Amino acid sequence: MTRYIVTGMSCAACSARVEKAVRRVKGVTGCSVSLLTNSMSVEGQARREDVIAAVKAAGYGASPAEENGQSEKPAADPLADTQTPVLKRRLIASVGFLAVLMYISMGHMMWGWPLPPFFDNNHVAMGLLQLLLTVVIMVINQKFFISGYKSLWRRSPNMDTLVALGSTAAFGYSTFALFAMTDAQAYKNATWVVGDAGCGKTTAAIEYRRTHRNVFYILCSEDMKKSDFVREIAKQAGAPIDGTNLRDVLEYAVSVIAFLNNPLIIFDEGDKLTDSVFSYFISIYNRLENKSGIIFLSTDYIKRRLENGLRYNKKGYKEINSRIGRMFFDINVATEQDVYTICQANGLTEPTEIKRVMREAEKGEYDLRRVKRVVHACKRILEAKRLGGKQV
Repeated sequence: MTRYIVTGMSCAACSARVEKAVRRVKGVTGCSVSLLTNSMSVEGQARREDVIAAVKAAGYGASPAEENGQSEKPAADPLADTQTPVLKRRLIASVGFLAVLMYISMGHMMWGWPLPPFFDNNHVAMGLLQLLLTVVIMVINQKFFISGYKSLWRRSPNMDTLVALGSTAAFGYSTFALFAMTDAQAYKNATWVVGDAGCGKTTAAIEYRRTHRNVFYILCSEDMKKSDFVREIAKQAGAPIDGTNLRDVLEYAVSVIAFLNNPLIIFDEGDKLTDSVFSYFISIYNRLENKSGIIFLSTDYIKRRLENGLRYNKKGYKEINSRIGRMFFDINVATEQDVYTICQANGLTEPTEIKRVMREAEKGEYDLRRVKRVVHACKRILEAKRLGGKQV
């Protein structure tokens, strides 16, 4: 029997894959891999080079135990924990940067904690700093990404793969949301964000408003008249809406918004506005141009509506297309991995609960509103079980 030291394993799936790969080597009659001691025992007449090559082909490292001094001098404690000190250092470093990140991103908004004057209304700088801190945390924990993507490339995903995919998806979407909305806010652009119902547009917009100053969120509807539309803008901006005509309300609201530093107006479900309100938006846009960023959120129905409006030469559609029709950002539909990440973030770790959420998500074509309802229902059930257990 020959013993080897195996490196790079992080879960039971890793040890199983190593064992499976080595058993295929010609001359191997038996193989046993221990995740606890990062060691492997091989029986048979197989050459060491072939065994090591098989382990490396599986995505891990291997070397004969003799090269590590274990044949001449057995380790004092073969179960000695060598990984926990490394994990502790990574944890301490990650928590340190995370504390700074949470202070900057949440502290001033939720608890009024002070920030350096440089960041006052400087949303671009704040966003970039948060991005940088997140990248640092990901670099500190790069082992998950390296191991996870290597395993995925070899078609043998493990727990690191789940962590890597979930973190990458969240990081990628957050980066997109940051630059799309920051671009509109900082450079006073008009942008239309398009995505299927339930893909997370509204949640992203509300969260952006919560974490940034001078952001105004307006939910549009089919029954909105021009007066409703203008007064809702004025109301969100803190301008008076009673006792004055529509033009004065709009002018006052625009003056209030223009006075702010990098304001942004988000119109959610903008495709529901009637043609009359839609065309009147041109007047609002002309007054806000170069004074405020504008974001519209809707389904891709707006694209067909613009095409039909241009085809039939409807009033205002050429002007609307000129201003915002060429600035579409498409959001992809949520995936199974996104749903799994949501479950993990909400503390759902039981396979039965996750499978239930996955089934409902698949039925609803991964509509995140449906996923949210199921996740909250599972959490309520788990909380009831926990409280019931305490009472017993």
